[in-house]
Amino acid sequence: MLRLSFTTLGCPAWSWEQIVHNAAAMGYDGIELRGIQGVMRLKDLSIFQEDAIQRTMEQMRQAGLVFSCLDTSCNFHDLDRLEDSFAESRETVDLAVRVGAPYVRTFGDKFLPGESMEDAARRVAAGLDRMGAYAQGKGVMILLETHGEFASGAKIRAIMEKVTSPAVGVLWDIHHPYKYGGESMEETYRLLAPWIRHVHVKDSRGPWASHQLCNVGDGDLPIAACVQVLKAGGYDGWLSFEHEKAWHPEIAEPEEAFPAYIAAMRPLL
Repeated sequence: MLRLSFTTLGCPAWSWEQIVHNAAAMGYDGIELRGIQGVMRLKDLSIFQEDAIQRTMEQMRQAGLVFSCLDTSCNFHDLDRLEDSFAESRETVDLAVRVGAPYVRTFGDKFLPGESMEDAARRVAAGLDRMGAYAQGKGVMILLETHGEFASGAKIRAIMEKVTSPAVGVLWDIHHPYKYGGESMEETYRLLAPWIRHVHVKDSRGPWASHQLCNVGDGDLPIAACVQVLKAGGYDGWLSFEHEKAWHPEIAEPEEAFPAYIAAMRPLL
């Protein structure tokens, strides 16, 4: 059954209590964590400290919510902080186990200077395998997002074909391959179907070079076609609204955008 969540990137001013209350009141099924009120490293959130985590999980239970995914800043191109990315992935896997989240999100995210696609795929795959080795057997998967210079399904596939860990999958952000990679929804799905475990949804108007983010349903992404291809392929996971309010303060407030997402998506499920 397809379920709806939102990432907390879309409500950077909300407190944890507001996040839980509004998610339940608006009709969401889950919450994807990408920081709260400017604290982006999840282990540092007050809600996950030893004196608070039990209460946090009780709040989620009472609201009828679960965590759909835990999002990190881990990437494989920033070599100066590569070991910190691996450390963040480990601590987030441990946190995911404690709170019942099935996925931990990572980025590719860029080519190194002069690097070929073959070499980049090998480098990123090796990093994912290292993260996957830690996650394996814990009920948590490491997910590589279609993002940055690896935004297309074709490039992500080239990486995933070199990954050997069964604890690694793909997070399909439907906006990036379509607008940046120039792929249809059907083409991206065909390329990535064996690995897709989680989906980010957003909408925008115009081509990538000048696109403007907007409420889901007000843009030109063929979101209904995406949901149709996912359902036809047997996908039964999350469709998580990634409203990038933290990075783009000019877009709609979550009080407007989050209910609009529910209104646009529920009829498609």
